[in-house]
Amino acid sequence: MMYSITVCAYLFIRKEDTLAELYPTDRESLERDCDLEFFIASGPGGQHRNKVEMAARLEERQKVSKPRRATRPTTASRVRRLEAKRHVSTIKKQRSAPSSDS
Repeated sequence: MMYSITVCAYLFIRKEDTLAELYPTDRESLERDCDLEFFIASGPGGQHRNKVEMAARLEERQKVSKPRRATRPTTASRVRRLEAKRHVSTIKKQRSAPSSDS
């Protein structure tokens, strides 16, 4: 699976930030964050062509994140939710059945 180095984070770039600051391209950073893979590229052949792994692919390593720990809702949020449910319930109780005048 290939990962693109250009991520959709460009939507959140401030004007004073540059891409070089957000995505460092120095050798140390690339070796730390990416895998370099050499492969035989397809294409037009011929004598002495496409015999060695000359094409290169730079893949960004997938960042491993901790799974989210489930949290219980606070007492205040439970109270707010129950009040909202009661409010909706009273509104629905006030509704009447549609009339069949037509």
